[in-house]
Amino acid sequence: MLLYFRNLPHLPIHLVLLVDYLFLLVAFVGGYLIVYPSVPDWDSLISMYVYGSCYLALMVSFMNWKKSFKGVIRQTTLQEVIQLTWIHFNAFLAFLPSYFLLTQVAGLESIGIAVFVLSSSLSYSFLMAYRLLVKQFFWNNKIRRSREMHVLLYGAGEIGISVYQLLLRDFGTRYINHGFIDEDPKKKGKYLMGVKIYDSLDAMDHLMQQYPIQELFICTGQLSPSRLESIYELCYARNVRVKRTPDLRYWKDGQVTVSDIQQIRMEELLGRQSIAIDQQHLVGEFDGQVVLVTGAGGSIGSELCRQLATYRLRKLLLVDQSESALYDIQQELRSRHPQLEVLAILADVRRRTLLEPIFSKELPGLLFHAAAYKHVPMLENYPLQAIETNVFGTRNVADLSMQYGVRKFIMVSTDKAVNPSNVMGATKRVAEKYVQSLNQAGNDAARTRFITTRFGNVLGSNGSVIPLFRRQIQAGGPVTVTDRNMVRYFMTVPEACQLVMEACKMGKGGEIFVFDMGKPVKIYDLAQKMIVMAGKTPHVDMQISITGLREGEKMYEELHSDLERTLPTHHAKICIVSSEKSDHYWLDVELKRLRHLCGTDAAEYVLVQQLKVLVPEFVSNASRFSQLDRIPVKR
Repeated sequence: MLLYFRNLPHLPIHLVLLVDYLFLLVAFVGGYLIVYPSVPDWDSLISMYVYGSCYLALMVSFMNWKKSFKGVIRQTTLQEVIQLTWIHFNAFLAFLPSYFLLTQVAGLESIGIAVFVLSSSLSYSFLMAYRLLVKQFFWNNKIRRSREMHVLLYGAGEIGISVYQLLLRDFGTRYINHGFIDEDPKKKGKYLMGVKIYDSLDAMDHLMQQYPIQELFICTGQLSPSRLESIYELCYARNVRVKRTPDLRYWKDGQVTVSDIQQIRMEELLGRQSIAIDQQHLVGEFDGQVVLVTGAGGSIGSELCRQLATYRLRKLLLVDQSESALYDIQQELRSRHPQLEVLAILADVRRRTLLEPIFSKELPGLLFHAAAYKHVPMLENYPLQAIETNVFGTRNVADLSMQYGVRKFIMVSTDKAVNPSNVMGATKRVAEKYVQSLNQAGNDAARTRFITTRFGNVLGSNGSVIPLFRRQIQAGGPVTVTDRNMVRYFMTVPEACQLVMEACKMGKGGEIFVFDMGKPVKIYDLAQKMIVMAGKTPHVDMQISITGLREGEKMYEELHSDLERTLPTHHAKICIVSSEKSDHYWLDVELKRLRHLCGTDAAEYVLVQQLKVLVPEFVSNASRFSQLDRIPVKR
């Protein structure tokens, strides 16, 4: 029988209901026998039956009204205690008029109000004791069956209390909390739910050494990025997983479960304040506009579309050559913004004949050019495709923008275009030069303004290192890193897109906007942190393999070259790079030569050599094209 109850996910409602009714009956009979211990005569039995029926009917009515029998008995809380108190008190008050009518009007023999006071007290005690015993029974069973998890909670406020209560109710794991950590000095040394409160990272470190702490729960939303990084570094050193709890509003809605408490995200460990922009001032820039986004199915393009869709656009045009990615973002936007006209166009930016009907028919006012090939080692193997997409795809879109009077053209570039060491970076630098030159040569200032935005790696984007590491960890390793000392700049996709849209507002034409990426991150450290976040120990549970630089890669990236100057803007996170503008005529001649080479059977070395003519600072690194750097370039 005990085994049957232990294995029940919860007690059936009909069983709880039956037990509650039996306790009410036993309590009434017990109360009567305590007041009248002698054997009752027939008239007394009739009175007892009538009064008891009336009293029990009221009790049952109030219990049905409040549905007290539907609570999960094993998780009885203060709320259920208050509910039972309310039921008994109000049922007793409601019975008093009935008792008066039965005694004074119907002339029924009185059995004394003391019987009902005692019966009510007994039934309340029985029901509470029964619930607490059931809760303790299942709790003891949980302790015997569940695994132990030693934890600390950072934050002793509302969220901290809610998290601890949630952990205590979890029947899959027995959580043992060894302390709350809270920076409020007034809470130091006090106890919360029987657990001591500490006030410093030193105390947290001591607890981690004293107890086998496995997880730390961040139970506050008021931590600065630097403080969060300090906490994580300490946990990382002690091989403790860090989890972030949901926002307080979700707790108030009662929607949170233990599974909602997720591991901390890598973007929270960038060690810098997330860039937040008040985009209300952008309303005038986007409302009523026809906006075209190339590469709309990609990481940056799709997020740009999501953010643009929050404005009152006249139409949003999505252009991409990947049908599945294009379909996905189209369906998402139509579902979230049914009032917005979203048009998905399957087209390749390399084919001008496919693009021109779009411009001539839709006449976009703003264009965000995010379509590009970006994978460095892949493009090092396929320079022709890199040139066709990144150079001539950009030229097609830019020329059509000027021809059909697009008001602003915003190109998404990369820090790899600075002193490029690979084909991808060189093609993006050519694209930057071309759109800048268009802003000067043969372009009426009242028509198209060409603006370039330049930033580093985007966390979680297609082909980025974070998804790669995550897949490798899920597969059991090893995690591959090119070099222990390689560093990269990172920012989140939403941050990058916010800044691109801000640059659109600020741009007057011809600028290259560079974003504040914070401090560079060591890729090797990133790999170690992700392994620890997965509950593994680097080099023990999972190896990190050093593979060496791939073709075209370099140890670090730059946001601007030594020949470029940075100028501040009104936004602290955005600056303008002042660089020497390329002569449009010369650039056009050299691009025509490159176009001709692409249309022939020219070897890839010839194509890359022409790229080096267009971008003199292009010096190949760890690449077979490095030999071209020893050949004097004729310009």
